[in-house]
Amino acid sequence: MFEVKFSIERSEPSPLPEVTIFYLRSEKGDIEASLDMAERILNDLGETWNKGDTLVIRLETSEAEKFYENEVYATGRVYHKESNGNIKYFISIGGFQLIITSGKEVPFLEEALNSGRKIYISIRRIK
Repeated sequence: MFEVKFSIERSEPSPLPEVTIFYLRSEKGDIEASLDMAERILNDLGETWNKGDTLVIRLETSEAEKFYENEVYATGRVYHKESNGNIKYFISIGGFQLIITSGKEVPFLEEALNSGRKIYISIRRIK
């Protein structure tokens, strides 16, 4: 399992209509991420995400048994990895992207990439 708290550093409109790209940094500052999110998903949850908000991203190989009311929950696959100083993991979530960048390999993401297994993705804002 991979579970990290991230702070939203900034957001910008995606070239895709009604999609926002959120740029995140872990609390420790050692991991960055970018996340495509359809505005309709947040609207359906009654959520608004802003700069400075904390998001918890949890990735696991088995389906969760407990869900949160404000949680975005989906399945995806780690489909690509790039290494150019930092390591970038590309995760497809139904055509949207979650890109996680780290200075070192993330064992859970390495295993998911090498096995090709489906992963379960939970993203929620905490207050």
